Amino acid sequence: MVVACSLLLAAVGMAIAPHAERALTAVERERQEIPLDLQPGAQRTEVHDSLGNQIGILRREIDRELITLDRIPVDVVATILAVEDDKFWEHNGVDLRATVRALISNVSAGGISQGGSTITQQIIKLKVVGNERSFNRKIREAVLAARLEEEFTKDEILEFYLNEIYFGNGAYGVQAAAETYFAKDVSRLDVGDAAFLAGLIRSPSIYDGFDQN
Repeated sequence: MVVACSLLLAAVGMAIAPHAERALTAVERERQEIPLDLQPGAQRTEVHDSLGNQIGILRREIDRELITLDRIPVDVVATILAVEDDKFWEHNGVDLRATVRALISNVSAGGISQGGSTITQQIIKLKVVGNERSFNRKIREAVLAARLEEEFTKDEILEFYLNEIYFGNGAYGVQAAAETYFAKDVSRLDVGDAAFLAGLIRSPSIYDGFDQN
């Protein structure tokens, strides 16, 4: 396995060497020029009467209610981090160990079985670089993830992520997910609820539990 990975890395190095300077120059220019922000996505519309009482919610295709990080139970945050990015508080946007581990797994599987992306990289993929499967995209993702961590605090990044991620059935963010799957406010989620929601993130259409099959 070690030999196979070494050969793969050598082959990749030889393949990109002629273009490395141009590619890295372009990435560095991108690092300086691309605007990064943590503006939230579309939210649901709440309808209130003249006294300020809520009388309805217009959800349409996207159901999202923005909440602050301090409203989310510590166990919920810890569970999602354990599944999605267990080194979140330690890395600077890129988890090199997870990346290497994913590379070895992908070589063993003969295809893409793990991504190795941190939460910060997931945000960059969502907001900037898209889902294209290419070496250049992964470089851009890593470089911009490091820059995002320079410009925003860990709490800001985590709060944005927990409000942005899709949990299936039109629910974006943990508040909408808590209402959709458990009919409760996010502050009332327990560890079991958190484990279920954390398991949805990778593939909400498969694990949402609404399908009778």
